[in-house]
Amino acid sequence: MGNRSTLVGMEVPISGSCDPVKWLDLSVPHSDSHSNGVSSGSSPPLPLAQFPPLTDDCASCCLVGDPPLYFIWRIHKAQPNVLELLELSAQSEFPKIGLRITFPDPLSPFAHIHQNQDSTLTNPYTLYILSVSGVAYLIKLRTVPAYSSISIFPKDELFEFDLTGCSVDAPITSVAASAECLVVGRKDGSAACYRFTLPNHAVPGFANELRDNSWISRLWGSISRPRAVGSVLDLVIRKLYKMPFLFVLHVDGVIQIWDLLRHKKVYNRGMNVQIFEGKTRDNHLNFFFVPLPFRLLVSTSYSFNHIIWNSMDRQTKQ
Repeated sequence: MGNRSTLVGMEVPISGSCDPVKWLDLSVPHSDSHSNGVSSGSSPPLPLAQFPPLTDDCASCCLVGDPPLYFIWRIHKAQPNVLELLELSAQSEFPKIGLRITFPDPLSPFAHIHQNQDSTLTNPYTLYILSVSGVAYLIKLRTVPAYSSISIFPKDELFEFDLTGCSVDAPITSVAASAECLVVGRKDGSAACYRFTLPNHAVPGFANELRDNSWISRLWGSISRPRAVGSVLDLVIRKLYKMPFLFVLHVDGVIQIWDLLRHKKVYNRGMNVQIFEGKTRDNHLNFFFVPLPFRLLVSTSYSFNHIIWNSMDRQTKQ
């Protein structure tokens, strides 16, 4: 057995969480034309732009504001078009009221909530959601008790955009968001940035494709075919010196960093599979393979002079 340590955990109830939560049910109305005039037409959305359907329940937490509020969201696989929201705070008791939002289509396992910089008493938060059919939603959230008297989201507090109407029809494999934009990664290795903070989709700069297609790359490509990167596996948005950067992890181990203001790639590096050689007692050779990462974790160092990124291999995903 040796001295190998084992991590043991136990799920325990939060104080006050045993009381039933009263859910306020709201619905997002179905729209025949997405994103202020971007029509989906008579044909159904492109199947290549869809997320795979949920196979398990999913949940996560968004940390908002100072002092911090914790928005816990959850999607049940039995009700894939329903998002549940709970707002927790260390300064208050466990919430007695939660928000349950019903969307027209099943949802992808993604949600992002942030506090508005110009927050008002009416809509202090913003919620990003993406459906498996490729429709992105931006919802101007009120406080949870403010929805006790309504059952349908007001149209002026809801913005939706059909990503299947874009020129790129590759499947979406990863999503990330910040206060400034929503970013999706695709199976063809590209990423796209959508700035929902702009007035409408027709404004220049609303949608930007992040791919290495500069004129020097096209010229070099005519001489030597460049190595194509694999599909996008994970996305992380972080600010450095008040500038937003996108960290992209590809399935083949390539890490790219993009400047989201100039839409330029500033870093590109591949991580090869490491092979370690060892010998057993009978002098037989053993080879140990370190698998490629499946998730990217980005954090600033204490000196604030550089960025540290860590990867988790697939064997730790249990």
